[in-house]
Amino acid sequence: MSGKFGLVVVLLAACSSTPRGPKPDDITAGESGGEPTGGKIGGTGGKGGGSGGTTGGAGGSVATGGSVGSTGGASGSGTGGSAATGGSSGGSPATGYNFGAHPQTYPTGSIKPAGTQAELDAVVAAAYDKWKAAYVGKGCGGYVVKTTATRTTSATLGHGAIITAIMAGHDPEAQAIFDGIHAVARKYPSILSKTVPAKHGIEPRSGNQYLLANELNLRTSGQDLTCEMPSEDDAAPDGDIAFALALTLADKQWGSTGAINYLEQARLTAKAIKDYDMNPRKLPGLGDWASLPGEGMWTTVATPPNYALGHFRAFGKASGDAYWMEAVAAAQASIERVQTMFSPMTGLFPQVLVGSQSLSGGTFLTEQNANAHFGDASLLPLWLAADYIGGGAEKTRATLTKINDWIKGKTGGDPSKIVDGYRLNGDPIGTKGTMAYVAPFATVSIFDAGNQAWLDATWKLMAAAPATSQSADTANLLGMLVVTGNWWQP
Repeated sequence: MSGKFGLVVVLLAACSSTPRGPKPDDITAGESGGEPTGGKIGGTGGKGGGSGGTTGGAGGSVATGGSVGSTGGASGSGTGGSAATGGSSGGSPATGYNFGAHPQTYPTGSIKPAGTQAELDAVVAAAYDKWKAAYVGKGCGGYVVKTTATRTTSATLGHGAIITAIMAGHDPEAQAIFDGIHAVARKYPSILSKTVPAKHGIEPRSGNQYLLANELNLRTSGQDLTCEMPSEDDAAPDGDIAFALALTLADKQWGSTGAINYLEQARLTAKAIKDYDMNPRKLPGLGDWASLPGEGMWTTVATPPNYALGHFRAFGKASGDAYWMEAVAAAQASIERVQTMFSPMTGLFPQVLVGSQSLSGGTFLTEQNANAHFGDASLLPLWLAADYIGGGAEKTRATLTKINDWIKGKTGGDPSKIVDGYRLNGDPIGTKGTMAYVAPFATVSIFDAGNQAWLDATWKLMAAAPATSQSADTANLLGMLVVTGNWWQP
């Protein structure tokens, strides 16, 4: 969920902030054809009037860590700024996490789509190759994953980094691409790492540079892309959380003794998320701007689409910080409350919770679907399934079972009838479906053999899906990794 939120319209009179308008989603609710239409809910929480700052930090050059591929490479180079490197030179060998190794043991009784493992892996690899050709390009001091031809976001970069780390072993360029995404992330941090509006009465905060600018405008320059930051470009938790998980994956995939110390970068990013993206109730908030002094009620808004429990567990493991298991517990309690109070029949999730507890009461600024399973909320079932695969609690399985039983019943067992977006009571928002919704719903079905026919039907849709948009294609590829046994918890 983006950090670009407005406050609930009915509460705006109580807030001195002047929100900015909405921006398109990265993983959203658009129907097929073009980029999705379900916009992120806009607003910078009173940052208006602050200096736009420069268009990017110094960052580091692209660190390759030596040759790439299944061996992890020999010695490499790459220096640059402290935020971009953090490791000694020299590569490290791969540690058994290459694509096709299937290092994660899934829960007992889990199922996969029909077909041999080799056949399933071949479909995933082909989908990755098409995704990479369509959305990954050199530029901006490294590599960029494009949301559209003229724009990328931190969530797009974070999800792309996760995919790239998992696909190492299939893609010999995986580490170079990952390191290039890292270079861009460090070159273009949140604007709040450089300047804070004077009304907040503070200087830029320590560690804020480890959070990503939410959005970059892309320009084509010859064969390369160039990036420009909007004048107010703070961080959003969806991108930061995804990028931090990608760093923990990279540490397992390539080790951290090369040009980039992935583990240290993960720790630094997780700490910045804890300090600035999480709200006082230990739930993901609106972004780093919402933790600035004087933001009032904005500070306690929670964003359920970012309840990525497995990511939090990975941060705790990497950092040794007990806070992250407290964040898991807080998110689990919030999930149970939402499913009990707001979606007892469907198990679906809203985009925001005001005060970390309540639905918005209506339109959330210009977003009419803040109280719906729409926009970024589409990916939450997938992240919860990934958590359960990695050893999450049985209560997560109960959460997933409720969602799975409802969507099967809603569609009469025909996943082609899934649409893009639902009210919490199950009423449809969209009129047709893309993989932005089909793939995440597929992932929640793999823990019960009674879902085999449903899983096979959803897999056929996923495997045959045409390219539609970065958001839908990324969700589909992430879903493929989960349902085919290729997901693993760092």
